[in-house]
Amino acid sequence: MNRFSSLLNNINDRLEVPQPTKSRILLEIAADLEDTYTYYRDQGCTEEEATQRAQEKFILDDMALADLTLIYQTPLKKWLDRFSTQMQSRWERTILVLTILTVVAVSGRAILSSHFFQNAGLFVWPIWATALGGIFIFLMTFYKLYLLKEHHLKNTIKQVNSLAYLGIGCLVLGLLGYFYELLKNGINTILPGGSLVTIICTVTDSPEHMMNLYHCFVSSSTVMMASLLSTLVLGLFWHILLSKSAEIEMADAAALLAQR
Repeated sequence: MNRFSSLLNNINDRLEVPQPTKSRILLEIAADLEDTYTYYRDQGCTEEEATQRAQEKFILDDMALADLTLIYQTPLKKWLDRFSTQMQSRWERTILVLTILTVVAVSGRAILSSHFFQNAGLFVWPIWATALGGIFIFLMTFYKLYLLKEHHLKNTIKQVNSLAYLGIGCLVLGLLGYFYELLKNGINTILPGGSLVTIICTVTDSPEHMMNLYHCFVSSSTVMMASLLSTLVLGLFWHILLSKSAEIEMADAAALLAQR
């Protein structure tokens, strides 16, 4: 039983946030309590005195708890947690994995072809670089969580969430690259001085212009294919690691509250 179980149970009962955020907050408070306890012990206090003084430092009123909730519940984190918890059942996760694997298998053949790389847009390369960075983070975090079982969750959560941010980054790069290719190949080579609407809607009889239009849409589609595939894969990796870290957090928090 943790020496601060009574205080942590009181905070747990008053925290109005969903899991796994509640467990994350409790673990942070428990770690700070232990650090404070160690500090007072080093100052020469007895175990009882150190425990009492540490608890006095962490008697939080409702306003303090509300402020603490806001720190952990930023709009982006709230949306990411909600999205993850909506896929908690085994069937939902299985369907998600199978869907993404199907997309990867179908689009992978096209992306790995020489034709794709010959017509790849400029933004394909930073998208691939971002995706490779995300894959490296996933492998490193997966190794720590599943193989080494080193649960330094404060740093792990940052690494897990970085996958979501990189996935969003791939999507943003894809949108920018898509319109960049349309504007560069469309306005400058097909209809100088024209607008994006006229490029898309105008039919020209010039074979040269038709080829330019063809290359315009091929290069822009390569960017979007790379972007969407990278976003899906990184999103899957993020969900796998977030589910595992949430499971660990809730188990650790339950152990801290084991007084009852």
